[in-house]
Amino acid sequence: MKQTEALIPPLEDLYRMMVSEESCRRNLGRAVRTVMEHPADQGSILWHCTEGKDRCGLVTAILLTALSVSREQIMEDYLITNEVNKPKAEAIYQQLLASGKSGTAAVSVREAYLAKREYIEAAFSVIDTQYQDAEHYIREGLGIPDTCVQRFRERVLECQAADSSET
Repeated sequence: MKQTEALIPPLEDLYRMMVSEESCRRNLGRAVRTVMEHPADQGSILWHCTEGKDRCGLVTAILLTALSVSREQIMEDYLITNEVNKPKAEAIYQQLLASGKSGTAAVSVREAYLAKREYIEAAFSVIDTQYQDAEHYIREGLGIPDTCVQRFRERVLECQAADSSET
C-alpha cells in the first residue's frame, strides 16, 4: 500500500471523544476538579500534556468556562499555543517529507501539533448537544457539583472577592 494516508486521525474526533466517552469524562472531571479544589495557600498548580493543547487545552477551556469566560476568549487563549507550536510543527513536517513520507502524511502530523479552532468547536458542539450547555456538562458530564464551581470562582476571581467584601 502506498503511503498516502494521514498518519494521525482527525483531531476533531479526539476532542469529541474526550468530552463524551465515559472514561474520558471521568478523567477530565478528575483533572478539572483537582485544579478547582487546589488550595491557593499551598502554591501554584501546574497541568500539562505532551503539546499543551489537547488534554491541557480542554481542561483549561472547561476551567475558563466555569469562570464565565466567553468562548471567543477561550478560543483566543487556546490558539496562542500556535505561537510556540508552529515552528516545531513545520520542522517535523519538513523532516517527514525528507524521510520520504507522503505530503498527506506529513500534513496530518503537522496539523496534530497545531491548535485549531475546529478542535475546540467539536468539543463544545458535543457538550451543547448532549448536555445543553457547559454548565450542565460540568455538573452532569464531569460530576462536579455547583458548590465546587462556586468556591473555585470565589477563590480565583477578584470581582467575586471584591463584591462579597462590600456586602
